[in-house]
Amino acid sequence: MAPEAGERYDHLIDQAHEALDEEELERAIDLSREAIEIQPDDFEGYFVAGVAFHELGEYRRALDYLRESAVRSPEDPLVRTYEARVRFFLGEEEEAEKMLRSAVKQDAELSDAYYWLSMIVERRGRYAEADQLLAACARLDPERFPLPCRMTRAELERDLKQVVKELPPPIAGAVSELTMVIEDLPSRELLAGDEHLAPDILGLFVGASLREASVWNTPSEPNIIYLFKRNLERVAASRDELIEEARVTLIHEIGHYLGLDEEDLAERGLD
Repeated sequence: MAPEAGERYDHLIDQAHEALDEEELERAIDLSREAIEIQPDDFEGYFVAGVAFHELGEYRRALDYLRESAVRSPEDPLVRTYEARVRFFLGEEEEAEKMLRSAVKQDAELSDAYYWLSMIVERRGRYAEADQLLAACARLDPERFPLPCRMTRAELERDLKQVVKELPPPIAGAVSELTMVIEDLPSRELLAGDEHLAPDILGLFVGASLREASVWNTPSEPNIIYLFKRNLERVAASRDELIEEARVTLIHEIGHYLGLDEEDLAERGLD
């Protein structure tokens, strides 16, 4: 490859990483694809594109690119970690766990591998092991992976009742029409519904929104808002942060029941 082509490739990869950091995901993909055309035998372009597709929720396309990256850099534990992460989101838990254990053996300080391994073993019901892995994450990278704040379900239910009392009247009134359920994690049945949902979701509304319902179309199933406690705990390092995350999640899911989208919620100051 000519020196100028190599320089162009490196420049595109740097730009793609910057776009990824700035959450300009489509731009990151475009830049990565341009880089791949210049140097199709290098792993980096495929890697960045795979990460970007994952962030967009396009898991199958993400896996295609990350596989290509792994073929070109089979010993890179970070590449294997991201491939395992996507496999986990696609429900391939056993294969993802094997890949992450391999990544941890290759690099004992790779906090991302510990984190996603913790999520997989947690999903498989091994909570104590998951907490040990999260403690390893916190030791390796406390800024990115602080220890989660734990609460009992009863404590969270009690604090959420107070949160509901403080909501604006239109939102608080809607709560009486809904069933709120707190679970540790989303069930496989919920994740495998009409839309392929990420296993780290914080909450979920299941039912018919007010826009969908009518006197001629009475819902046969109850409208339910699920809050997933262990996922919420992962994004909160203190009790106050946990309650705030639960409040924001609850409001968003109530908004879905009311037929509001994310922009509607933001316009009403409910984001």
